Amino acid sequence: MPPECAECKDKDKGKDKDKGNDKELAEKHYRNGVQVYREDIDLGIWHWEQSMKYNPQHANAKMRLRRAYKIKEMLRSIERPSDN
Repeated sequence: MPPECAECKDKDKGKDKDKGNDKELAEKHYRNGVQVYREDIDLGIWHWEQSMKYNPQHANAKMRLRRAYKIKEMLRSIERPSDN
């Protein structure tokens, strides 16, 4: 678990059975992702993935994940050496 999410650790304990139902934790992870993704896109993705685990219907987390994955793919294509 990322250090930025240490405050979630206690709440996360014992929640594996109902990960799809805890909307409070889903929202907390969503907000944490929004706060960190510009500095650390991977950490933002991690938080949004956690948000989706707790609430698979979280539309904003789903949208942000799609965008972040697209951005990462664009960055990878820029970083790849050309085939020329």
